Amino acid sequence: MSNTPKPTSSFSSDAPADTTAEATEQRLRKAVHQYKPWTRAGLLERMFTAAFKGLVYPQIWEDPDVDLAVLELKPGSRMIAIGSGGCNVLSYLTADPAEVIAVDLNHHHVHLIRLKLAGLRHMPNYQCFFRFFVAAVDKDNPALYRRYLRAHLAEDTRGYWDSRDWLMRRRVELFKRNIYRYGLLGRFIAISHFGARLLGVR
Repeated sequence: MSNTPKPTSSFSSDAPADTTAEATEQRLRKAVHQYKPWTRAGLLERMFTAAFKGLVYPQIWEDPDVDLAVLELKPGSRMIAIGSGGCNVLSYLTADPAEVIAVDLNHHHVHLIRLKLAGLRHMPNYQCFFRFFVAAVDKDNPALYRRYLRAHLAEDTRGYWDSRDWLMRRRVELFKRNIYRYGLLGRFIAISHFGARLLGVR
């Protein structure tokens, strides 16, 4: 991308992985379920895993500058981090580490990070990247996906973004409807804003 340095560090979110919904469910059960389902703790565990099966964090609110200062990342550093929406792990690349390994139980996050990484590598300029990933409301964004990103994605990630919802809309069309309003975090924020307005709080 002209005007913006392309990532030169090794970034391991696009390494081979089982990124199916079934694999996500299996990993969540293994990581979270410790109590019988009829117990209070078991019920809370299953509520958590049910919520976490979908897209949770399309964006991250933690400040990566704080992470960079505390972790003291330098050229040649190697690190492993929870992938989540990808904002922070991609920000770590500005320190030019030798390798950043992003891991996540949730396959939605893995596919989102891979898409963002493809955008950094293959979109022609900052304006194009901003339009697609930051504003994320342009009706022509699916065309940008087909032109610049789709061919550079792993087969499973390409299939993820090409897949359709129950209204027959391709998943990549979230980038023309503001993807950041979706996912568990986006919906929680929207409900919180609605509740605040009902109470007269701004």
